[in-house]
Amino acid sequence: MRNIVILSFIVVGLQAASCTQAKYWLVKVMSDKVEPTAVAKDIKGDFSDAPKGYPQKNVQLELFASGFQQITDVQFTVNNSWMFVAEKTGALKVYEIKTKKTKTLASLKVKTDSEMGLLGIALHPKFKENGKFYLNFNVAKGGKNYTHVAEWEFSSRVWDKMAASQKRVLMEVEQPYPNHNAGQLAFGPDGYLYVGFGDGGWADDPHGHGQNASTLLGTMQRLDVATGKYELWTTGLRNPWRYSFDPKNRIVVADVGQNAWEEVSIIDRKGLNLGWNVAEANHCFKPKNCDLKKYQPAVIEYERQLGQSITGGYVITKKGHSLEGQYIYADFASGRMWAAKLPDDSKTILAPSQMNYLGKWPLQIATFGRNAAGEVFVTNFSSGAIYIIK
Repeated sequence: MRNIVILSFIVVGLQAASCTQAKYWLVKVMSDKVEPTAVAKDIKGDFSDAPKGYPQKNVQLELFASGFQQITDVQFTVNNSWMFVAEKTGALKVYEIKTKKTKTLASLKVKTDSEMGLLGIALHPKFKENGKFYLNFNVAKGGKNYTHVAEWEFSSRVWDKMAASQKRVLMEVEQPYPNHNAGQLAFGPDGYLYVGFGDGGWADDPHGHGQNASTLLGTMQRLDVATGKYELWTTGLRNPWRYSFDPKNRIVVADVGQNAWEEVSIIDRKGLNLGWNVAEANHCFKPKNCDLKKYQPAVIEYERQLGQSITGGYVITKKGHSLEGQYIYADFASGRMWAAKLPDDSKTILAPSQMNYLGKWPLQIATFGRNAAGEVFVTNFSSGAIYIIK
């Protein structure tokens, strides 16, 4: 029945609308709503269909917090007293770790079609002093959709009187489609805010944003939050779904693939091109023959039989952890999770034998989090639960 409805919609849409409009609504209609699932306290990684060539390693996921919905980002204060949680539908919540209390700090009116919504949080490096933080979210205005990167500020951080409000929009970028909006925000050790944009959506990057340095789409930008000025840092991105800084102060970015490959790349300097849409990971995409030497290689890649939508994570830096020094990443669609020691340089491509397979988990891992102690947390999009990797 659902397929018939979709087909009828497409036919009518193609007759009544432009190609661009039809594509927009096709993405919107075919984006299924996520059905909530129960919170599982005791879960284990499944190794029954483990991919060949990967060393296997058992880890435990311990339930840390629950009661959230469609989590898109998790951030911790430097003293680990609070955990900020972004929900796709627009709620920004604060979890007090000691008391296990949750408070809704803000409810944003956001567009939620497909991959849009409230998508990213970053706390100012001097958050303790100035109470400033930054949000990445989608809004509708004048019949169009936009990404907003906005500065927010607390007026009170006393729990019973807690309040914050938006102060200014630092970046506004029109989004042609409701997918590939990316949404991550991350402050670097240099004090600048790094903002990754997807190519704007639809399949194959039809507008060529990935290789067009004159547009913000398909790029990584470095933003000075004091002045609002930003500069181009990286090009050739498709949909950078989660990136973080490793102990060497390099950006480790997971970019969702198109047809065949998921990838992780290391950005260690300004001006790199990750290749999309000429290359997909370390393979030519369009044309079939291309010069891959022009592009920054993916240090990690996996084929579609292992997953369809990569979620980037963090390096575990907690002393004594069994995965200390390893970068954690997963696949949203398959629930598979891995850990790998990143190469010292940014161009060495890791072999499966250099990555630990952590099993397949009954989770939709949309994002990870890392606290000030270097522990890494895993979220379940469908149940709203957050687990700590033990």
